[in-house]
Amino acid sequence: MVKVFWVAWREFKHTALTKAFIIGTIVFPLLIWGGMAAGSIFARPSVETLTGDIAIIDTTGAVIRSARDELSPDGPPSDTVDSVSPSELTNATPDEAAEHVRRASPFAGIINLNLNVIGVDNPEQFDELRESVRAGEIHALAVVDEEVLTPVPTRQTQRNIQLYVQERANPNHTDAIRRALQRSVVRARADLVGHDYDDMQRLLRNPSLQTMRLTETGETAAGVEFQQLLPLAFMVLLWISAFASGNYLLTTTVEEKSNKVMEVLLSAVSPMQLMAGKICGQAVVGMFTVLAYGALGIAALLIVDQAGLITFTQVLALIIYYLMAYFMIAAIMAGIGSMVSDMQEAHALITPAMLVLFIPLILLVPINQNPNGLLATITTSIPPFTPFVMIVRITASDPVPLWQVLASFAVGIAGVIITMWLSARVFRIGVLMQGKPPSPIELARWLRYS
Repeated sequence: MVKVFWVAWREFKHTALTKAFIIGTIVFPLLIWGGMAAGSIFARPSVETLTGDIAIIDTTGAVIRSARDELSPDGPPSDTVDSVSPSELTNATPDEAAEHVRRASPFAGIINLNLNVIGVDNPEQFDELRESVRAGEIHALAVVDEEVLTPVPTRQTQRNIQLYVQERANPNHTDAIRRALQRSVVRARADLVGHDYDDMQRLLRNPSLQTMRLTETGETAAGVEFQQLLPLAFMVLLWISAFASGNYLLTTTVEEKSNKVMEVLLSAVSPMQLMAGKICGQAVVGMFTVLAYGALGIAALLIVDQAGLITFTQVLALIIYYLMAYFMIAAIMAGIGSMVSDMQEAHALITPAMLVLFIPLILLVPINQNPNGLLATITTSIPPFTPFVMIVRITASDPVPLWQVLASFAVGIAGVIITMWLSARVFRIGVLMQGKPPSPIELARWLRYS
């Protein structure tokens, strides 16, 4: 055991105590966390006023009249959200309006429109006005079809307005004008049938709704989007940590074998002690990755006040399933690394295994949508997939039956024992071999050799 410890320490030191690893695993998450903290403080929506002229060709004149209301300084801001009516944003203070928009998008802004509407009822002036837009004399030109005031069934597409803007027009400004024109048409239709547009807006406004998640200690706001992304985050963290550590193990094994360092190590330890030490050392390296990026994720949830989504049971499950996934992957990597003499040969052998282990990522969405379905249950019983599938199921919204959790532990441990046993039989012979990788027949002979 003492020799295994020193091999593990050597493996850990040569991987984790390097500038590249420290920057990638410790400094980089800290920079991301600092960026998120700074973004939550400084990334506030700004209020911007767009001024200039816009020409509207409308033979009916109705859209021109309503557009003057929408595009005037006293009109509603163009950036609105479903839960807030335009009139509420208009009457709100800049800080209140900015807060409404921030809830819809953390990096959104408010664009107030202060455009002078040039009404034109003669379509023959189209070419002249279009050239004025191209020359930058007016900000935009809108051409309104006569049929625009005639509503069509909901399922039909209606394109009755063409909007022309300058070549380098700000896309946010263009979008603000586009939505203001659309509201102008709706306002004109309401006036045509004798309805008050503002009353219609109030009737059709979606009510604000806040979902609260009840906990043992009280209640907290339920972040549905974060809850849906949580299984994805756990699986990606588990997958990256296990494969990164396994790849380190493969690289160091191949390099030490090709540089003849392996022969020096084997003069002091047995092949089994060397393999056990290398796998244990890289396991600790991977655990650092899990802890660093896991803490980053928890910090992100703390910033948005959703830390309650993660429980201690889920964190414990992440550690257990990481070790399970890592030891299976590490066994495969150690076995392949012992059979080859350079990384090119290693990549050729590792590709099939990588393709198989990509399957849990491909099945992530259906498993997340139905964590207790037949697909999730079947893939849980396949050892290479067990840790990746179970971490998704445990972090999903539906609880997993306890017997399936216990069964996953049994299946995963059995998978670890089998892969470690097979890898050990390959490692003890392959680590001393040079030349071409073994053929399938030779590999089978290695496994039978006692």
